[in-house]
Amino acid sequence: MIRYYLAPIVQTTLPNGRTPNVVKPFIYIDMSQGDRYAAMMPNPWKMWGLCKITTELQSTLDDIAGDADIKLIPFFSNTGVYLDLSATVADVNPTDRQKIANFLEERRIPTDWIEGGTTLREVMRFVVRLLMLVQKLKANFPELDIDDTWSDIPAAKRTKIRAWADNHNIDYSDVTADTPIRQILKWFIIRYGWKALPVLGGETL
Repeated sequence: MIRYYLAPIVQTTLPNGRTPNVVKPFIYIDMSQGDRYAAMMPNPWKMWGLCKITTELQSTLDDIAGDADIKLIPFFSNTGVYLDLSATVADVNPTDRQKIANFLEERRIPTDWIEGGTTLREVMRFVVRLLMLVQKLKANFPELDIDDTWSDIPAAKRTKIRAWADNHNIDYSDVTADTPIRQILKWFIIRYGWKALPVLGGETL
């Protein structure tokens, strides 16, 4: 069974004494029983991340589901089957489609580009690339409401964002004072020269 989650980044203590940061579902898995974890963590600029859990244990999923801090990305069909990433948004039952849109938007991830024919893989790819964009811009990432505009970003940060875009040959000539941040994020993700598709837990997105 594979599940995808958005959850806070927390610190945990491993048996070897190390105390790494992890996305919270990690603390519930049992690697000795074959559970596997992979994550995208853009800390310290966002203190939440995306993770993929692979398990054969219903008890692992139940333990994770009992933690209110952890949000399952509910890729469920009308019959309750957790869908493969090759499925489309239209294959997700309407209630869960709305849940997904709501909690992605609450986490400042634009969803207005998504259509019924968009695959779940494309949705996940966008989320991962947005988190990668956070890591690239670091403290200059516009961590504001995505319906705020370019002019709402402090001037010093706008200058640094423009310099970063210039360094990566990203065209931002169509950005105006009134351009919403959600649109700027989408343009940057589309226009950045990604070298390869992102990979999460051995899975190409």
